[in-house]
Amino acid sequence: MFWKFSSWACVNRFLRFRMNQLKTNTKIPANKHCALYTSLDGGIGYIAPINKEKFDKLGKLEMRMVSTIQHVAGLNPKAFRLTKPWLKMSHNHQRSVIDGELLYKFAFLERPKQDELAALVGITTEEVIDFLMEIDACTSFF
Repeated sequence: MFWKFSSWACVNRFLRFRMNQLKTNTKIPANKHCALYTSLDGGIGYIAPINKEKFDKLGKLEMRMVSTIQHVAGLNPKAFRLTKPWLKMSHNHQRSVIDGELLYKFAFLERPKQDELAALVGITTEEVIDFLMEIDACTSFF
């Protein structure tokens, strides 16, 4: 799952939208949907499915970005946005969602920093930008 959100708040409503079909050679099944949501404090965001290959690569990049870039107000995105269960869980928390807001900051880093982070993960900067542009194109609703 790829999660692009503005803040962690009480979610008011979820709306399901069909993801846009791209004119490129990417393979997006016609039945893929993403969930657009709104929160009580005025936030808006979406949750979109991505394939396992992209999830693994973007997940590694997210972990590198958490530790290398500066964050607003000193809030660590990994701890700030981690869900807090009501009851104590008997198993470890498994991450199945990628922070899209953090990953979109990759496009605004300087080129040498982008190349360094992408090399640490084992992909190229162009691949990362292509992944982000593909997700953005598939989830552009209006």
